[in-house]
Amino acid sequence: MIRWFGYYFIGSTRRNLHIEMTPAVQEEERVTSVFGQVFLNPAEKTGLNVVKNVLRGLQRGVLDMHPRDLLYLMKDSVPMMLTGYWKFFRSQLYIPSSVPLTLNIWAEQAPRRDNRIVLSENRDPLGNRMARVEWTSNQDDEHTFHACAKRLGGYWERSGLAQACPVIWSDAVKDPDGIIAGKAEDCGHPSGSTRLGIDPAQSVVDTGLFCHHVPNVSVASASVFPAMGSANPTYTIIQVALRAADKLAARL
Repeated sequence: MIRWFGYYFIGSTRRNLHIEMTPAVQEEERVTSVFGQVFLNPAEKTGLNVVKNVLRGLQRGVLDMHPRDLLYLMKDSVPMMLTGYWKFFRSQLYIPSSVPLTLNIWAEQAPRRDNRIVLSENRDPLGNRMARVEWTSNQDDEHTFHACAKRLGGYWERSGLAQACPVIWSDAVKDPDGIIAGKAEDCGHPSGSTRLGIDPAQSVVDTGLFCHHVPNVSVASASVFPAMGSANPTYTIIQVALRAADKLAARL
């Protein structure tokens, strides 16, 4: 189980397993980008949680540790020694058998016109109209979650993972008509609202990232994404910024 779900470390970067739908399955199920990911949920007052917080702090370049944390490390001395062994000799996080695991589904939301940012009637202290976010989930998102749970459950059984780590599905997942999207958390990386495209009636910026109707303004952010995807967009945003720089340099 540790080899499958324990976090890997490459330098100070943490890696963990994603179980993703292939493009062929996405097309067959007619769903957006979606994947499953296993998270560790140690109790707050445990040595493992202390280690997790310390490692997260080191990723940010700080040591996030308090004197009381030493008591939790001493209490869980045996698991901590195993954690140290796995970290330094196998570059992986040790998972004690007592630590519960959670299987999460992360899904891209299908683009919709009525999910948007508009100007509200409220004004800021300078008299400018403030932005209002209009957003909700819909039946397409519900279908994506159920399709992923079905495919993920089948893979779990075929791969033998169910024998080592059985999944206890929530009632909403087990019920074909259950509501999953309505209980899901909106999180991660907002995108869209100045989408890229060739048709000014359907987009805000062109392929050079310049606004169709205000050509001396360019946009380089996740807001130009026509669709979001289900995972971190940092490298895509960097590529967008490089493209915008190349286009600006060509103009100059």
